[in-house]
Amino acid sequence: MKKVISSLLIATMFSTVASAQTVNTNTLKKTTQNIIDDFDDDDTPTAAAATLKKVNDSTSKMFLKPNNQKEADKLAKKDEIPDNIKQDYKEDDGYLLEGFQLGVGIGILGGVNAQVGYRIPRREYNFWKNRFGFRIDYNSWKPLESKIKDYLEENPIDVADNDFTGMINGTNYGALIDFYPFGNTWFLGNFRISGGYYTGDFDMDIYMHKSASKTFEMQGIKYSGNADAMLRAALAVDVKGPYLGTGFDFQILYGLKFYFDAGVVFIDNPRIETELTGTGELTACFTDSPASCRTETISQDSDVVKQLLEDTKEEYEDLTEAITNVKIFPMVKVGLMLRF
Repeated sequence: MKKVISSLLIATMFSTVASAQTVNTNTLKKTTQNIIDDFDDDDTPTAAAATLKKVNDSTSKMFLKPNNQKEADKLAKKDEIPDNIKQDYKEDDGYLLEGFQLGVGIGILGGVNAQVGYRIPRREYNFWKNRFGFRIDYNSWKPLESKIKDYLEENPIDVADNDFTGMINGTNYGALIDFYPFGNTWFLGNFRISGGYYTGDFDMDIYMHKSASKTFEMQGIKYSGNADAMLRAALAVDVKGPYLGTGFDFQILYGLKFYFDAGVVFIDNPRIETELTGTGELTACFTDSPASCRTETISQDSDVVKQLLEDTKEEYEDLTEAITNVKIFPMVKVGLMLRF
């Protein structure tokens, strides 16, 4: 009996020990796996850690987003900021036609003025923007032909006490660069310095028609004759050369502006051209010597005709000396401009 009891006790002890060893082994494996997982967490983030990092990155990006170019430049210089956070700051790109301008006006010696251009819109982050503009300029007397003709017929040009009617003609084009030294500064920002190049022409023709025995005097010589002739004198200018000027555009209402330009085109000397056409005879007499009268048929070879043309040229040069004596052609224009 004692042997049986002893055997049962020994069997129970061995069973308990085996069970304990099994539990300890499983516990050890589980603990080891946890330790391994802990080591893995140090190298490879779990899904929760990855989500947390993504939230942190998004939050950092939100707080580090620059509000202007200065802040963007400052952030960009920090090496510790990840590339995905560094951003460029861009102001509003504006609207489609921003900076474009259209103008129409009138000019002295230019006639009707029309222009199309562009001024670079203002941007805070760029010093040179809003300081430059570009224009294509057009000037022509053609739209005013009828008005000029009517005016000169009612108000003839006086040349040596003789009434001449006439016509002003001319067309020129210019390509200009405008520099606004004060940028968008209030009032001063309207001031500009302009440079460019013009090409075209300008003519101021005058005419005097004489028929039958009408007389007239030029440079101390009295002309008369039995003729039907037209005496013509013309100022011809090649408006070709570099341009330098200044001006401003002053805002009236919204984009509507008043503009003013004053400058010169550097040109070659203007020319005075004279011509006598017609039929009949022309007589020339010196006023202080009636016996010196000379009569010749109107032709280009006639000495009397040559003398008349030369005298007319001198008189017309005196009348237009402000233009003929210098190698510059004045350009003065005023008008209205619409800038978008």
